Amino acid sequence: MGDKIDDIPTPLPTEPTRLIDQLRWLIRQRHLAWATEKTYVYWVKRYIYFHHKTHPKNMGAAEVDAFLSHIAIQGQCSPSTQAIALNALVFLYRELLQQDLGVLNFQFSKRQRRLPSVFSAEEATRVLSFLSEQYLLMAQLMYGAGLRASLQGRIHGGSAMTARPLAPEHLQCTPTKPRKRAAS
Repeated sequence: MGDKIDDIPTPLPTEPTRLIDQLRWLIRQRHLAWATEKTYVYWVKRYIYFHHKTHPKNMGAAEVDAFLSHIAIQGQCSPSTQAIALNALVFLYRELLQQDLGVLNFQFSKRQRRLPSVFSAEEATRVLSFLSEQYLLMAQLMYGAGLRASLQGRIHGGSAMTARPLAPEHLQCTPTKPRKRAAS
């Protein structure tokens, strides 16, 4: 376990003077989520370090474009990651520094195609043959129905990796009363 606790917001001075403290203060004044604060601070720091610790008030749209293009091309980040970085920088400039960035002209990140890995029937049978009886039926149902492990765990009511067989009382169906139809 690390020494750093990152789920507790950092205490701030009553009148923050450092840029990052001012950013944190503004985010807290707006009652944004702690996760949003951590994310925005992370992206603003990366932006500042990317430009060799130049203060953001001395930069503008061209530097934002360069940074966002860099993380898209060299960093190969996803479009959603680039959008989060953009939101953090727009918040910094518009809300904290009260500077209009104008029209940004950065290189958009391209969605990377991911090909699913599909087992042949023979490979699936071979994998299933290694499972203990406890997990075999669950895996066979998942494979046969095309379920993902996370979905199967939610259906079962527990973790797919630590799932126990259902008790008989869970397998019984309880008849429901027929619904009354609304008069038309």
